[in-house]
Amino acid sequence: MRYLVLGTNTGVGKTFFSALFVKHLKLAGKKVAYVKMVQTGYPQEDDARLVRRLSGLSEGESVVLLKRRKPVAPAVFFERFPVGFVKYILRKFSGYDDVILESSGGLCSPMSANLLNYELVDILNAEAILVVPNRLGCISDAVVSCLFLGSIGLERFFIAVNDFFPHSGEQQNIRFISKFCPGKLKFRFSSRIKIIAGL
Repeated sequence: MRYLVLGTNTGVGKTFFSALFVKHLKLAGKKVAYVKMVQTGYPQEDDARLVRRLSGLSEGESVVLLKRRKPVAPAVFFERFPVGFVKYILRKFSGYDDVILESSGGLCSPMSANLLNYELVDILNAEAILVVPNRLGCISDAVVSCLFLGSIGLERFFIAVNDFFPHSGEQQNIRFISKFCPGKLKFRFSSRIKIIAGL
């Protein structure tokens, strides 16, 4: 299975979730790989290295495909996103049970002048996991994302709530995300993953 880890925005914990999810799948006996499609701000930023450190994957199993030094949106570098190259590399992991793909930026961040992040779900035949930070304002971000994905007919996605962020129980974020995005909340995580419902 391929999972594409997206976020409601940048800086919400996609890489940390990816590392914990890889570790969770490995403990379940799965053969797992992690692929960061585009890494900007490289080499200071290297999400594959972080995933290796936290999950125990080898260097060949946790990789960055396209690296750019300048820490800006991928669309700055690509007039057309090299989907063919990504698919070619993914064939190298065809013997794996699961491949965790991580995007850059938020759900609708542009990967190139002609491609938004969410479009990669269908292009790469993946299921999407939308990372939502558990903080003030996240209900709207989650619900808008759910409504948008539903409006374009993309139903193959789950929500992972990042409990790392300071939040108040009075906000009842989990309750409202569950109410307005029924059946989508599958994970909560901070230092480890809590499975809300089975995959």
